Amino acid sequence: MSNCLVDMKDATIVKAIIALGHELNVEVVAEGIESKEQLIFLQQNLCDLGQGYLFSKPLPPSEFLVAFHQIEKIISRDGIPSALFREKWLQEALHKTKQELAVTLRYQQGMTFKLTRHDGKFIHTLCDGELLYRMGLTPEQVVGKEPHEFLPLNDAERKSQYYERAWGGEENVIYEGQYNGIWYLASLRPIHRGGQVAEVIGSAVDISDRIKKEREASLLTQYLVEQESKYRLIGENSQDLIAILGYKWCITVRFAIPHSGVRGEASQFEENYPFSMVHPDDLALIRERWDEMIYTKTSVRLEWRFVKVDETCIWLEGIGTPILTSDGKIESILITGREITERKIQERKLRESEQRYRDISERLAEREEKYRFIAENTQDLVGVVDMEGTVLYASPSHELVLGFSSSEFEGNSAFYFVHPDDLAYVKKQFNDMVKLESTFDFEWRCKKADGSWVYIETRGAPIFDENRKVVQCVYGSRDISERKKAEELLLRTEKLSIVGQMAAGVAHEFRNPLTSIKGFAQLLQQGNEKPEYIELILSEVGRLEAIVWEFLTIAKPQAPKMQEVDAAVVLQQVVLLFSTQSILNNIEIIEEHDSEVLRIYCDENQIKQVFINILQNAVDAMPNGGIIKTQILCHDSEFIKFRFIDQGSGISAERIKSIGEPFYSSKEKGTGLGLMVSNKIVHEHGGSIHIESTVNEGTTVDVILPIYSSLLKRD
Repeated sequence: MSNCLVDMKDATIVKAIIALGHELNVEVVAEGIESKEQLIFLQQNLCDLGQGYLFSKPLPPSEFLVAFHQIEKIISRDGIPSALFREKWLQEALHKTKQELAVTLRYQQGMTFKLTRHDGKFIHTLCDGELLYRMGLTPEQVVGKEPHEFLPLNDAERKSQYYERAWGGEENVIYEGQYNGIWYLASLRPIHRGGQVAEVIGSAVDISDRIKKEREASLLTQYLVEQESKYRLIGENSQDLIAILGYKWCITVRFAIPHSGVRGEASQFEENYPFSMVHPDDLALIRERWDEMIYTKTSVRLEWRFVKVDETCIWLEGIGTPILTSDGKIESILITGREITERKIQERKLRESEQRYRDISERLAEREEKYRFIAENTQDLVGVVDMEGTVLYASPSHELVLGFSSSEFEGNSAFYFVHPDDLAYVKKQFNDMVKLESTFDFEWRCKKADGSWVYIETRGAPIFDENRKVVQCVYGSRDISERKKAEELLLRTEKLSIVGQMAAGVAHEFRNPLTSIKGFAQLLQQGNEKPEYIELILSEVGRLEAIVWEFLTIAKPQAPKMQEVDAAVVLQQVVLLFSTQSILNNIEIIEEHDSEVLRIYCDENQIKQVFINILQNAVDAMPNGGIIKTQILCHDSEFIKFRFIDQGSGISAERIKSIGEPFYSSKEKGTGLGLMVSNKIVHEHGGSIHIESTVNEGTTVDVILPIYSSLLKRD
């Protein structure tokens, strides 16, 4: 306490401690009060209790009781008078209450506002609450303003009419309004002072949910009315039998059959006993099925003979469906049916010829059973999507294959379930289907419920409207994960085969750099230290690293990874692998590129394998050496062409037709898998391979792939 009057920092700390105590509702006791200035300072800051030498030095209890009255007088003599001190306490309490009221108004869920009238204008004097902020306004935008200063003119004029009514003394003026998409219900009440309206207070609550539900109910009612009208139209114009049986089995709605002896107005059949129009031989069956429907409260199907006006009979096929009340009781029975007389005649003829066609019928039955079994147990995925890719229908097999129920697909984008690396490709296929108006086949990875990915093969077909415009797409898909695993194994086998063929060349490629490194190392060992020796050694080591890196990239298994790459760099890296092998076989590889080499979007490792397959075939076809040209050309505005030209033995026109088939090869130890795998890789990248060859002159292989920029335009 001794420094709080001379040190502003100490004074600030004491004030903060007192304020914190009041905030926590605890008594604040000051110790060490030695002067009346300190006493006044503590009283001004509303300290609760104090002690110190100003009041008394330490005294025994008996002396303290004697001096107590003198001590009490010190506060009134040296401190702030009690009345003034109490007034300061009340001011502090009033300030705190106002703060709490302001906080209460700010964080109430609704909104409270006040207004007054000045010079004929309504001015807002208070406005706060959560609703105000949800409407996108703040108190500063409303307080002191007229309605038209923050509301649209029409809303301001309408609101002013309600203000006018409240200012005129009308109690509980209630109105609804909307601002920035928020609906609210407001109530106004005048406040009187001296017999006159001094101001108007209002409160508002958010009714957006109620308005939304009312609109939904209105739309639902409109929908039900439209549906009722449609069903009524169907019922009134249907040529089928439609009837509703009441509690006493009386026809109460409609009865119409497409037959001259039966057709008539509904009134001819209403309030009649329906079983009187049933052939006597069918009554027992009718009553049995009737009792079954009443007992199970489910639909039943039956056939019976109807007695016409001229007492002849026709056959009817119908369905009886109980109509239930909200508590599950049967209110009435809906009967729908149609005439099947002709069918019954044909069935009788069929039975008469049954022996003659028994064998055919049995075979047909067996075949039908097989197809039924296949249909009921298929794991194929069937669905329908709209032009935005939103799933409109998904077959139950989706849950069996993918783990997602049909409802989790329907209403959501089909692209959500596509693997990110396949998304651009799938969208391209979908857009091509719409543009070309033809079926499409592609493979992609689909997300499963457990978070894993499964390979899917899909065939889609466009659905046209009456104007031949594509409006939807139907697709059929199946899980090809096992097939993809087999293809990956095949791809790995072919890759290892190529690696084995290249191993000797790579080993020979190592020999020259190692010889150089060894020689320079010996020179360094002998003390011939020259900087250029180190540079040459590092250069040779870098060359070894490049060869090893490309060799390992081709040899080791890698997960597919689509990315944008430089077309020239990919081809140059493959040619590097063949540099030694070509020298050993007296082959020169010449690279020719267009001035502008574009970029492609691909799995770099897979495309390298395609180029390696083609170059390896070219090397194998030139045992006596020669020249291999590699060219990168612009095929058109959307595709780039990689051309490989060799001077090998060539392929005959008859044999070139079989190129790319499994296990067909022109080489003695070839498997024929190389070009088959290459064809598949290029096709999956949206490209194609073309081969032209002349016997004893050479072969030209063109690999055509889409340019990356063209893919972006399609997306």
